[in-house]
Amino acid sequence: MVKIYWDSVYNASKYTVEYKKKGDTTMFFDDYYTTNSATLNNLDEGATYTIYVCAWNLNGDKKSEAATTTVTVSMSSSSQPAVILPPIGFKVTTNTGGAVGLQWEKVNGAYGYILQYKSSTATVWTDVDYTTATTFTITGLNQRSKYDFRVCAYSERAGFSDYIYLYGVSLGR
Repeated sequence: MVKIYWDSVYNASKYTVEYKKKGDTTMFFDDYYTTNSATLNNLDEGATYTIYVCAWNLNGDKKSEAATTTVTVSMSSSSQPAVILPPIGFKVTTNTGGAVGLQWEKVNGAYGYILQYKSSTATVWTDVDYTTATTFTITGLNQRSKYDFRVCAYSERAGFSDYIYLYGVSLGR
């Protein structure tokens, strides 16, 4: 069993999930989903799969190719998961002056986390830290700005999870 997650696509009414085993040409349709996660069962142990997630709009039209994601998952009997899940419970714990404290829940199998931020009007994310902690305080921020924050988990075997976001955090004055 492999649980996969993807970012929501604007105006998507449903998603389809298809997959194929490495080296095979046959694509298997899994199901339609209205949420942004799926569980794939009956995959062969030790095999590598390519998983395609496509977003569809209310008219039943496939969204742009930007809405199609390919993920390769290798399964094995290792205790390290083949897919790393994103952190949950991401929240602001303190917000005073030019500093903001952030917290999230520990992800099983994660070696650590990557924390980034940007001004809400910016497009480029700034790396804050690679950390094994589930709390972090960012200092030196402008008190008159709004900021977006994101964090993802990573592991050697599974790579990086999707990010989880906090948008438009106004700093305390």
